[in-house]
Amino acid sequence: MSKKTDIAQGSRARVRTPGKYIVLAVAAVGCAGVAGTSVIKQAGPVLARAELPSLTTKKVGRKTHVELPDYLVDLSPDRRGRVAYLKLSASLVFDDGKNPQSLIQFADLEPFVSERTVMLLRTLRPEDFQGSEKISFLKAEMLRRANLVLGVNGAEDVVIRSLVIQ
Repeated sequence: MSKKTDIAQGSRARVRTPGKYIVLAVAAVGCAGVAGTSVIKQAGPVLARAELPSLTTKKVGRKTHVELPDYLVDLSPDRRGRVAYLKLSASLVFDDGKNPQSLIQFADLEPFVSERTVMLLRTLRPEDFQGSEKISFLKAEMLRRANLVLGVNGAEDVVIRSLVIQ
């Protein structure tokens, strides 16, 4: 009997569907992802050191200056209701002698430090940058917020490289 007569007589014809192969492929990729995640967790510090060159660093003695990204934010309106813009370039200073792992930790947590810095800058007004006490307050507040994210082995100081208000 030919296949045409079997189909015409109502018997079941075997039809191949790719569905089971797709399920097998997805399962294989999922297992590989889980295995890869466990390997990354085991080799975490090694991989973090490999990612460290993506940070812009400058070594000065035992201290390492890590550049934060340049911030361009709009400040809160002043008393007259005018909005000003701030461009800030800053660095965090880490002491390599105290904790050499602090840079690796910073590489992982840098987006959270940047987020807290932007939230701080957006609450300030142009008047908050007049005078040395207010700039010292800005540096101290940036350091405090960075160390809230970084924990005990956080940064030691903040260096403001440039600050422009328009």
